[in-house]
Amino acid sequence: MNELFKNLKKYKSKVALIDDSFNKVDYTELFEIKNRFKKLFPSGSVALIIVDNSIDSISSYIGFLDLKLVKVIVDNNISRKFFKDLEKKYNLNYVICLERKMKFLNIKGYKILNRNVCYKKLGNKKLKINTINSLLLTTSGSTSSPKFVRLSQLNLIDNCSKIIKYFGLTHNSRSITSLQPAYSYAISIINSHISAGGSLVITKKNIMESEFWECFKKFKVNSFYSVPIMIKYLEKIDFKILNSDYLKYIAIAGGGLENYYLRKISKFAKKRKIKIFYMYGQTETSPRMSYLNPKYFNLKLGSIGQPLKGGKFFLKDENDNIIKNSNRQGELIYSGKNVCLGYANNYKDLYLGDINKGVLNTGDYATRDSRNFYYITGRKKKISKIFGQRIDLDHLKKKPILKKIIKDIYSNDQELFIDTFKKNKFIEARNHVSSILKINKLYIKKYEETYKPEFKMIK
Repeated sequence: MNELFKNLKKYKSKVALIDDSFNKVDYTELFEIKNRFKKLFPSGSVALIIVDNSIDSISSYIGFLDLKLVKVIVDNNISRKFFKDLEKKYNLNYVICLERKMKFLNIKGYKILNRNVCYKKLGNKKLKINTINSLLLTTSGSTSSPKFVRLSQLNLIDNCSKIIKYFGLTHNSRSITSLQPAYSYAISIINSHISAGGSLVITKKNIMESEFWECFKKFKVNSFYSVPIMIKYLEKIDFKILNSDYLKYIAIAGGGLENYYLRKISKFAKKRKIKIFYMYGQTETSPRMSYLNPKYFNLKLGSIGQPLKGGKFFLKDENDNIIKNSNRQGELIYSGKNVCLGYANNYKDLYLGDINKGVLNTGDYATRDSRNFYYITGRKKKISKIFGQRIDLDHLKKKPILKKIIKDIYSNDQELFIDTFKKNKFIEARNHVSSILKINKLYIKKYEETYKPEFKMIK
């Protein structure tokens, strides 16, 4: 039985989801939602699921994941134009989202599906697609590109089981939604905790708001999943907000982090007897490839560690030859059962099966030391990661609204630096980029400036 959430019935009345208003969803309700959805949505359909950090939205996502549909997952901030583009390009049969989003998208005749979540059957004809395609996730984390990563149910199950094992997740595990749920990193947190019988605290607050940390402590969260920019922020307040008797580990993924910050978080974690998991992955691998065992965190500072059990890393030189010697740079290649099937740009790609055959060229340069620990040294393509989003900088600067303003965009994987054709156009460019990527203007600087982060401290 190829189901990620096959044990929902097992945990019965245990709380699975709880939000900052004390609304709760238990495992029995998730089981009932899943069974109800099975009867409503026929196998082989293509459904657009628009998600946000609300208990209704995430419980509906869980209800859909094991269904034999192609689930196209996007963030709640999509525009009307992008929705229309997706409807046409992917021949969508259904759209599922919160009622207020239905109204925003000007969709009429929708029906209530689950609490505040609604669905609408669209007029497109159902096609005979390849049902190995289970989940489509955006390659960039943005809501403006129709290119998606095609994942199978087996991809998701393989990676989820490994995540559960190396984190040691159980029915006692509890995390909090610190990331947007349409991103692969956030989805893996949801999948692994629910599959393990754990629980999630659902909040739309971010880590710069005191209400987030009130939830963190009130609901006794025992794990914190972060991206590098979060660690940089927390370092400014000496990580004191993470002081909790319940916190067992901190996970860091979504891009590289300088050794200075790794040492600082390590010092804090050692004092509090908290484990740190430093991870590496991409949406194309469902999404984790490797992790650094916490016991090696200081000894192998900055290393992405070693591949998950069952996966393999190897390096290739510029002539496509495998590098056998240590301490030589090459492109990092990964193989494993969690490698995606390929990409999709429209519904015709949903006829395709497994193109990648379990092998992914990551596009990252890396080295390997004598003990087979890997270190990322650079990127082959001009791709950046901000808040866990993979952003194609060349694609971004070519957008019609930006291409006459922006000369170039750079990144150190934590912030963006904009070089404009005219000096007086920077603020306009920054506003557009902030709006497109949905990131705070704090992380967008002029190219010639030295970046000095300024945060409003939590009271």
